[in-house]
Amino acid sequence: METAWLVRTRDRGVPVSGGRPNDAVVVIVLGWACAPRCVEHVRPAGCDVVCLFDFRGEIADPGLPLADYPRRYLFAWSFGVWVAERIFTRVEWTRAVALCGSPYPVDARRGIDPKRMNVTLRGIHKYGIDEFNRRMYGPKEYARLAPWLPFRDREANECELIGLCEGSLEPYEPSIRWDRAVVGTDDVIFPVENLTAYWGERAEVLPLPHYPFGDSDLIEREINGR
Repeated sequence: METAWLVRTRDRGVPVSGGRPNDAVVVIVLGWACAPRCVEHVRPAGCDVVCLFDFRGEIADPGLPLADYPRRYLFAWSFGVWVAERIFTRVEWTRAVALCGSPYPVDARRGIDPKRMNVTLRGIHKYGIDEFNRRMYGPKEYARLAPWLPFRDREANECELIGLCEGSLEPYEPSIRWDRAVVGTDDVIFPVENLTAYWGERAEVLPLPHYPFGDSDLIEREINGR
């Protein structure tokens, strides 16, 4: 698992440079086969921003200095919802939002049906990830990100997805108090009906593909409680 700061004004409580450091932090837990490039435009005012990605190997607490910030916001996308549940078991969030995912990513009722996931794995092994990316990002965002896709080679992507699938099938009890869950009407990765049924009243259905960060105001709206 890797960590990348997109905006950082303080380090262990000490300002990184001149000026007043931000008193809020946005933690973005990315989905499978992604990299910071796909969220580098996310720069909400008054917030430091850090993202977690590439979940090959052990998934464990990354030791982020969250206690330095009076306000802490969590945005977990796709498989990142499950990852967040496993690594942030004791963090008190100002607001936590699940984006196009659930704590049970490989599940016939609450996530992606295991049979469908196996088909995806076979397709990626045989043909690569390009077609998956086209469907995941949607036409507009795929065109914008295409020069950097795929972010990693096929073997690395397969290794990460297999690990996430196997790990998510292990029994556990979710512990994060999610305030809202964004569900995309055009999501062709996670079934919309499964996500809306799982999240119930917390679900906000928006006209988005599986990749939600094309909505440039999404993070700002959630931080401001709109």
